[in-house]
Amino acid sequence: MDNLPPLRALLVFDAVGKCMSMKRAATELAVSPGAVSQQIKILEDALGLQLISRNSARLQLTEFGQIYHRSISTALQNLRNAHTETLASRRPNTLLVSALPLLASRWLAPRMFEWQQMHPEISMHLEGTISEPAAGSGQVDFRISYHDKTRQFENSVALYTDSLIPVCSPKLLRDGPPLKSPADLLAYRLLNIEWAPILEPPPTWQDWFKQAGVSLEGYRDPFIFSLSSLAIEAALNGRGVALAQHSMIIDDLKEGRLVAPFPHRLKLSSPYYFAWQQSVFDKHGARDFHRWLIGLARQQAQIEEEVPA
Repeated sequence: MDNLPPLRALLVFDAVGKCMSMKRAATELAVSPGAVSQQIKILEDALGLQLISRNSARLQLTEFGQIYHRSISTALQNLRNAHTETLASRRPNTLLVSALPLLASRWLAPRMFEWQQMHPEISMHLEGTISEPAAGSGQVDFRISYHDKTRQFENSVALYTDSLIPVCSPKLLRDGPPLKSPADLLAYRLLNIEWAPILEPPPTWQDWFKQAGVSLEGYRDPFIFSLSSLAIEAALNGRGVALAQHSMIIDDLKEGRLVAPFPHRLKLSSPYYFAWQQSVFDKHGARDFHRWLIGLARQQAQIEEEVPA
């Protein structure tokens, strides 16, 4: 056992092999690309073998890298399944819900306390992850993701289609240049998110300005974040104007932590989806949670339709 490579390096290599991109793997793992490269080097040094070809413009695994990735990917998935199955067996009245990280933290989590108050006998396990769990593996009872990412599940239903809207802190508006028209935003630091591979094609500030009828003359490249949560946090701290998902910042708007200086919105091309295996309804509380979440999404869909274009 002592000669096994570090588990962290194996997890990083697994993500790189699945994403076929250092940058995307870094986004999924919420670390820097440099940290990913460092872990790959640690693993290659431990094995004394090259896993990634560095003679190509696009990331490619070497022949041994492909073989090794298949083996460790299977082993790590078995570990994840064993962990989840153990948790499920210890907590039979626990519903395991998986969602995209921002959706889990900013839309679903605050509302799940309402569900638990109505069903105190049911425990909730909420996981935020970009990686799509394998259907039928026992990893999750329900999954919420974007577009067709949930197609491996037996059943899925569209929840609501989100939209992007410029938001910033009230302090930024007080201290900055006046905002009389959408074109005035060009004088501010713009905050953008690296949407790929979650949203394809990725929406941009240029798309929003064009829809708002603003000339791009004088447009400067925005400050880009790898995660939506980082851009929203920067906007909350008065660092600039973020083009954020409306449903994810709706509570901040209601409570005055953020303001939307203009109502123009950029609608996303696809909705979020709610997915499950049919067997989940054998679990206590699953049907009630399913009905509750779909009702919650219908309310959000109505709100999104009411946002002025």
